[in-house]
Amino acid sequence: MTEDLSGNKLKRRREEGSQTDGCGDSSLAEQIAEINSKLDNLLNIVCEFDSLKTRLTELEEESRKLKEASENTANEISNLKTTTVYTCANMGATARELNGLKEEVENLKRRNIKLEAYTRRENIKIFGIEESAGETNEKTCGNKNRMK
Repeated sequence: MTEDLSGNKLKRRREEGSQTDGCGDSSLAEQIAEINSKLDNLLNIVCEFDSLKTRLTELEEESRKLKEASENTANEISNLKTTTVYTCANMGATARELNGLKEEVENLKRRNIKLEAYTRRENIKIFGIEESAGETNEKTCGNKNRMK
């Protein structure tokens, strides 16, 4: 007894009783036994063929999925190459812009130092005079007048 793809049991039907007229022909019984053996082998081969067909279908489906995955991967690699080329091209421009901004910051620092020096050039520093606590501009100006 064998099974097909759907799991159904395949079985040859055998007729009960003798197909001979009782002639006692033993070679006929041997031939029938040989035919039955060959039919059993054939049924086994058919079942194996059905399982191979199923496996082939599964492999074809797997191959199709692998091909799709390969195409998707190739597209992603192509997109990454394009993005990399674009990024590398923009890096040069960005580096030039960064260098320009660094130069501008240095120029602004120098200008700021010059402006601070210019605004302080008329300031007078006086040493040796003690400050009193809570001193205000009026008191300081008043002290100036007393010093004269």
